[in-house]
Amino acid sequence: MARRFRATGALLCAGVVMFLLAFLVLEAARSSQRTIGIATTSEVVEGLLVSDVVPGSPAERAGLQRGDLVTAVGAVPIHSISDYDTLASGFEADQPVIFALLRQGEGMTVEVRPGVPFPWADLLPDVVASLAYLVIAILSLFRRPWDVRARLLWAFSLAVAVEFALPVYSVGDPVLAYWVTGVFIALSGLQLGLELHLASVIPEPQDWVRNKPWAVRGLYLAGGSCAAMLLIPFLTEIGGGSWFWSHAGAEGIWYGIAMPLWAVAVVFLLGRPALSHPEARGRHQAGLVLGGVLPWAAYVLSSSLLDWMGLDHPSWMLAVESLVLLFYPLAVFAAIYRYQLFDIELAVRRTLVYSILTTMLVVSFYLLIGLGGAFLSRFVPSGGSVWAVAAATLVLGLLFSPLRRWVERVVYRHFFPERLALRGRLTDLAAELPTHGKLPAMGSHLVDRLDEVFGVRWATLMLADPTSGHLATLSSSLDSFGEELEFSMLLPANDPGLTLLSRAGRPFPARQLYAKSPLLARRLQQLKATYLVPLIRDSRLVGLLVLGPKVGGEEYQAEELELLNLLAYHVVSVFDNARLFESATRDSLTGLYRREV
Repeated sequence: MARRFRATGALLCAGVVMFLLAFLVLEAARSSQRTIGIATTSEVVEGLLVSDVVPGSPAERAGLQRGDLVTAVGAVPIHSISDYDTLASGFEADQPVIFALLRQGEGMTVEVRPGVPFPWADLLPDVVASLAYLVIAILSLFRRPWDVRARLLWAFSLAVAVEFALPVYSVGDPVLAYWVTGVFIALSGLQLGLELHLASVIPEPQDWVRNKPWAVRGLYLAGGSCAAMLLIPFLTEIGGGSWFWSHAGAEGIWYGIAMPLWAVAVVFLLGRPALSHPEARGRHQAGLVLGGVLPWAAYVLSSSLLDWMGLDHPSWMLAVESLVLLFYPLAVFAAIYRYQLFDIELAVRRTLVYSILTTMLVVSFYLLIGLGGAFLSRFVPSGGSVWAVAAATLVLGLLFSPLRRWVERVVYRHFFPERLALRGRLTDLAAELPTHGKLPAMGSHLVDRLDEVFGVRWATLMLADPTSGHLATLSSSLDSFGEELEFSMLLPANDPGLTLLSRAGRPFPARQLYAKSPLLARRLQQLKATYLVPLIRDSRLVGLLVLGPKVGGEEYQAEELELLNLLAYHVVSVFDNARLFESATRDSLTGLYRREV
């Protein structure tokens, strides 16, 4: 159910972003027919001030210059950008439009013919960046849902993907421009809180995050306050009113103060663990993500510095604005692949390898069919060529599946040798158990070997009674394990937590079961449990493998949980058969052999 829910969520995320990207492209194509190539940054009562003219644009060819004050378009006076957008909605490509303007106090008119080529150079970086962040969002969505880092990465990446997909190139539609600006402001405030929170939990939550939850809420409060600072005057000015501060003044605070502080804070939060985290992998994870953030931080600080100095931004800075944000998803990809960030490296590798493999096999299959048909048509009479091609197709179809399995085994052996070796060790472990004879010896061997193979601090094995179904502790590597703990560990088979675990049929984090069953929670706390691995046979809960934390303190990886599930599949029959044999041959009260034996 959870997997289906995440798959549905991934489809919804992809659908929303892809719809916005399609709308972005269509709106850019429509707006390019109305564009004349001017930029405006300030408004005055008499008209619209031209702050920049794009070289080679219709405006430059018509003679418009920077500093001109446009007072009317087509004999209709204009006083704001929204007035101009309303008039621009009627522009047609290459149809002349008369602009009335003031240049150094002198009135004049120019004839402008709207229409520019489709803005591929501006649009393509935004589309690529949006798709890159969408991929990161979908990957993090399939991570274990209780990992706060994955949830934050999903929300932040999706917000950035939506932001890049907004139709910011719209010309001639003031209502759409209002909506886009409002959504952009809201997303910016949300991203501020999300990115600061995310930076504070990579590679793991910092002390102040654990000890001061109010500080985390303060991050989102800061982001919401910045969004409100921009949004309220913007909405007020749209309605024709005025606020205590103008939207232009709020933008000055946002770009001149808030964004530089945001950039410095993210660099600081990632820089500390990148330099001082006790584990090398943690330093590498934080360092890679920091490397992805640094280009954006440098861009923000450089832009703010130019604004403070009153200097114009170089033209290349606008061109690289989208590109600098691409370093972040690339760095996250590298951290996932190289240092198991968010523990989805195996899924990425396996998906890439098997996707390429399947594509190559399918292409080769159809290529062989085409070549075989062409070859047979030359040497087989026309009446029999159809049957010959059909027979060849059937043979290739029968060979396709075995060939694919063989190639997958070869790829698996070369691309995932560590996992293959570990899988062999677990298979050998399951085969060794029957040689130990009695159940307690088998259980002790299993928990001891788990400590060695997976680096588990302690492990406990519980088996269900054949008659009552109650779970009782059989073996444990806990130092405190003894007869008192052993007899206190009886659990009813119909316990709500155990029922949920049986239905899941896979390794489950212990903390997620605490709310389901207080009785089970007490038992798991006694055993210092981190993960539970159910032993299920024929839909029956035969036993339970209770795992403690790992020796190094790191989390269990998805690959390890998958292998633990495989181990449970192999050992459940061994313990179930041994338990049934023992109950049939020994008396449960005295422990002596029955008379039949």
